[in-house]
Amino acid sequence: MDDDRAAAVAGCALLGAQGMHAVHATNALSALTELTGGGFEAVLVDTDLPGLDGVDLLGLLRARHPDTPVLAMCGQARPGLAGRVLAAGGGDLLRKPVSATTLRQALRRTEPFTIPS
Repeated sequence: MDDDRAAAVAGCALLGAQGMHAVHATNALSALTELTGGGFEAVLVDTDLPGLDGVDLLGLLRARHPDTPVLAMCGQARPGLAGRVLAAGGGDLLRKPVSATTLRQALRRTEPFTIPS
């Protein structure tokens, strides 16, 4: 989930290259609506979102979908952000732009999600 269209397109392409189907949501409400039906293997959330920020959204996602791994990404690292992401239940904080290798490694570290080598 990313409110930046170009970043979202790039993220969807990276996920597609990993053999995953990506669904783009531009804000927290859209993301929560998309996830209502379940069936997602992982969620990638931008920390800088309009309205409800990505870390707060991450906490809501973990509460509603505790078995779905959630990764966070940010354009600018801020003091304490990585700790907030981990405290909210995030699996990792990735710095944008996210490379295919970085995304693949982060997804491999999440449980129960696995991707082939």
